[in-house]
Amino acid sequence: MEHVTESEALQEFDGEMMAEDDYREQREQEYFDNIQRMKDRYKDNASSPVRSTIRCACCNKRIIKKSYQTQFCGNKGKGNCKDRYWNNISDKRRHRAKMFA
Repeated sequence: MEHVTESEALQEFDGEMMAEDDYREQREQEYFDNIQRMKDRYKDNASSPVRSTIRCACCNKRIIKKSYQTQFCGNKGKGNCKDRYWNNISDKRRHRAKMFA
């Protein structure tokens, strides 16, 4: 069994805490990267012609663009893609959605 001094133990503990902070920052970066991909899909869908195959701006599911404003695979029921998209894209709605979740 190896004996560790108090200062060595504290250094190891601080190192673990830094790793947790790095993980949190990484998760946050992935979240905002995903939001950017959603915005890009939304923009691509807007410029696609009617009756072409597009991807849902939120969940990336393949759908056929039935009219000029088609962006999402569904907008009915609880947790639909349209609401999820706008709740994540808009800063105000993101904050409000967290309060109600």
